[in-house]
Amino acid sequence: MKRRVLYICSLLSDQLIEKRHLRPMANTCFGRLVPTLRACREVGVNVWAISLGRSRQRSSCRWHSATVSRIEGVPVVFATYWDCPVLTHVITMCSLGLIVWRLRRRTGTVVFYNAIPHYALAFLAVLASGAHCVLDLEDGIRSDLKDIKSRIGGRLVSIWDRASIGAMVANSRLHEQIGTRPAYCFYGVAREMSIARHWDHTLQVLFSGFLSPETGARIFIDALLTLKEEALDALSCFHFVVVGEGSLAPEIREVVANRLSAHVEYLGRVSDCQYHHLLRRSHIGLCLKMPDHSFGQTTFPSKVIEFAAWGLLVVSSRVSDVPLLFSEDSAYLLDEATPECLGRVLLEIARRRGDAKSRAEKGQATITERLNPHVVATELGNLWQAFPTREAASANRLELTR
Repeated sequence: MKRRVLYICSLLSDQLIEKRHLRPMANTCFGRLVPTLRACREVGVNVWAISLGRSRQRSSCRWHSATVSRIEGVPVVFATYWDCPVLTHVITMCSLGLIVWRLRRRTGTVVFYNAIPHYALAFLAVLASGAHCVLDLEDGIRSDLKDIKSRIGGRLVSIWDRASIGAMVANSRLHEQIGTRPAYCFYGVAREMSIARHWDHTLQVLFSGFLSPETGARIFIDALLTLKEEALDALSCFHFVVVGEGSLAPEIREVVANRLSAHVEYLGRVSDCQYHHLLRRSHIGLCLKMPDHSFGQTTFPSKVIEFAAWGLLVVSSRVSDVPLLFSEDSAYLLDEATPECLGRVLLEIARRRGDAKSRAEKGQATITERLNPHVVATELGNLWQAFPTREAASANRLELTR
């Protein structure tokens, strides 16, 4: 009998957000997780997603029972959600634990996307049932944060680490934060998207995610304001689309409305369907996380994988493992995370469109070959011990930095 793998995470869908009246928020694990789970099912892994099914509560006191759905063919169980202060977290914790316990008989492995308090009862259910535990550490421990929340987070990672038979880490530096072996450096999967783009017209540039100084939002605005003053012709070659929310969102909205309205479009949060439409129309994807900030070193900007797979030219700071995945001729990697450096790169793209198109094509070919869904899914199935007729891969095979 094929054993089931449960993947506990914070996955949301547009339909669930509407049905449960959830607060709109960046669904950061969607682009990384759904394609991976779909690929795993294609190679024979019986994987299900178990989701918190929640965002920040609104205090409406609405009750939403646990539901089962499918996202791109992947079964997803959304935990019970009660939109009530304080008690909402207890209900989520209890619901996750109950779901894992009810599914225990055919479950061989449970993967936890990060380690958070909401998973506590589900974690105990895994230990009591004898199933294997695997930690997917996407958000590492930040050394610059010493508050109580960060201390608890570090302690939880340590607990999950000791209980795991294997681990997935979002970048090579996170190997240092865990002792579990084998540890697999997991960036996601990349299916090649064949989309015809014309590079001789206005180039659409997509800047998406949490909009804050740490993610380069201020660099982005300052670079565009400088280009408007010093190189308006070059700036006119681009149409910038900004997607997301964050601490700098109000400032970006104001600057766009007053000074950059002819060149920048700010959309705020968009649905997954709308975001995919933007990926199809765009030529360039920006990732401007600050390399010297701990936030940029404890996670991996998975959006660069998504950009490249869709055929966009990646323009990124040298953050995390991005320089390990992209060569100098397959992307534009900023020498410095500054407005001046970003401005120079945009000027070069405007003047050398043929080179920009070539880099985009090489970047797509590199990523789709390196993160082939079949290969990555098979390696994950081995790590999770999900194949009944084959032995799990050795630690030497899985302990790699791709």
